[in-house]
Amino acid sequence: MSYTILIVDDEWQNLESMQKYFEFKGYGTFIAENGDKALETLRNENIDYVVLNIDMPGMTGDQVIETIKTDPEFKDKVDMPIALCTGVVDRNQLIESKSFNLVQGIESGKIPVFTKPVSSGDLLMQIEDTLQRNKEAGNEDISPNLPEMNNKENNEYKSLE
Repeated sequence: MSYTILIVDDEWQNLESMQKYFEFKGYGTFIAENGDKALETLRNENIDYVVLNIDMPGMTGDQVIETIKTDPEFKDKVDMPIALCTGVVDRNQLIESKSFNLVQGIESGKIPVFTKPVSSGDLLMQIEDTLQRNKEAGNEDISPNLPEMNNKENNEYKSLE
């Protein structure tokens, strides 16, 4: 079974590099440059995993998560696995003034956070681990308990190329 990843970022270079990398690794991809397009894609496509930037113009990643968690239209996607990609390094700054669902997801470890520039290997490991756990659980929509943050102690990153 081939899995499909939705990549959401307002920076074209990030979208393009992640899309090429995931497709090279055998995943189907969709890209969205903002939150509104992300929700449109989630409405119309079968997505297995979302890689989501937080700080974007218009609808932010935080607002995308809040919509998925609270809007009845997305009730079948409430437990969709999501990984955050952000330029914010400080955890407290990241969760400051964010929605309850985002803060709860980060603090519970259900929403992993990747600091930009994102390590392609770390992100892919996280995605594959999540998808494998969901497959073993027999439920593609269950988000397992994941590490709170990565890259926190390792300041050496590899760009997605």
